[in-house]
Amino acid sequence: MSTLGKKLFQVKEFLLFQLKAGTKHSVHSPFVFELCERVFEDARSFHGFLEIAALRKQRSAETGKVKIIELGAGSKHNIDKERSVGDLVKHVAIPEKYGKVLFKLVDVLQPCSILEMGTSIGFSGLYLHKAKPSAPMISLEGNPFVAHIAKQHFDQLDANTITINVGDFSATLGESLESLKNVGLAFIDGNHTYAATIEYFEKILPYTDEHSCIIFHDIHWSEGMRRAWDEISGDSRVVFSIDLFEMGLIFFNKGVPKQHFLLKVK
Repeated sequence: MSTLGKKLFQVKEFLLFQLKAGTKHSVHSPFVFELCERVFEDARSFHGFLEIAALRKQRSAETGKVKIIELGAGSKHNIDKERSVGDLVKHVAIPEKYGKVLFKLVDVLQPCSILEMGTSIGFSGLYLHKAKPSAPMISLEGNPFVAHIAKQHFDQLDANTITINVGDFSATLGESLESLKNVGLAFIDGNHTYAATIEYFEKILPYTDEHSCIIFHDIHWSEGMRRAWDEISGDSRVVFSIDLFEMGLIFFNKGVPKQHFLLKVK
């Protein structure tokens, strides 16, 4: 698909989402209603938010260059072979709004462990880790130069217990899953293709249980990502699925009917 075609697709997806998405008042599931109140519509500030915001502000002005190695579907913003740290902070790091969603999800769900696919420069990892520092966490990154920046950020904010496994996901995912044994929460923000997303889902699934949550980033980024999300959310093994537009969440809670929600984040 051309760049223009992809942009038009994204605009169409966003408009359709805005028409269909609801709030906690349209939710009848007690579990999802609680997520609305404590995660998607909760405006409270939590510990860690200020220090991550300060780090974001500090690094956003930096002009030092980082070598970019694209191993997946490529950047959503440009295809430069080098980019400044400030540019990565502004355009690649997870937006503050959704970083806070990740933090609050971990705070509410209290996962036994955390897996991140796509460390980037570490901001999403910081939000995930700060909500439950005691949870073992492994973050996968294909670009060693970007992983180095993330490690600096983790060390600076006392998140140095996060393990960064650098290399192609096809090599690092399996060993990371074996190390964790059980995945309480997974955040997938790596190779944005249909085939890769389905592959990650199938590989992670055996390491989950009924309390696990898997989060897929950029589910409306392309037709392939949308198709992967539709297949995953419709899978009979998935009980709850929640579309937040920027990301999609799946849950495996037993004993309740299968349901799908489109919800806005305030």
